[in-house]
Amino acid sequence: MNIDDDGNVAYAYFLVDEEITGMVWLYNHANCAPNPWNAPADREKPATNIEGYFTEEPFVPIQDESEVQLIWKVRDGYQEAAIYIRKLLHAIVADELDPGWCRIATQDSRVALALVVKEPPPS
Repeated sequence: MNIDDDGNVAYAYFLVDEEITGMVWLYNHANCAPNPWNAPADREKPATNIEGYFTEEPFVPIQDESEVQLIWKVRDGYQEAAIYIRKLLHAIVADELDPGWCRIATQDSRVALALVVKEPPPS
């Protein structure tokens, strides 16, 4: 598992033998340079999510590794990682799942599925 934040947008990538087998969008930075998934864009860079597909409330980017906790599970034969940011379930990324689920996604898109959170945060 790898979290990549390029200062514009952040993604979590599920890795098997250093190959990306699953991914999920985590957040756009507040003043990101748009590279929307639904329009022709610079595909050398990760796509940003688009307005209307994520909460309007600004998300504070990860500042330190200590803000992130991973919980690994096997579900229906697939390995997945639940990504907690500041003790709140933020996203789920899994092997052979593209995209995964994200808490701040409000509707499904090519970069994230909307995550409905029902479980309490870890202690």
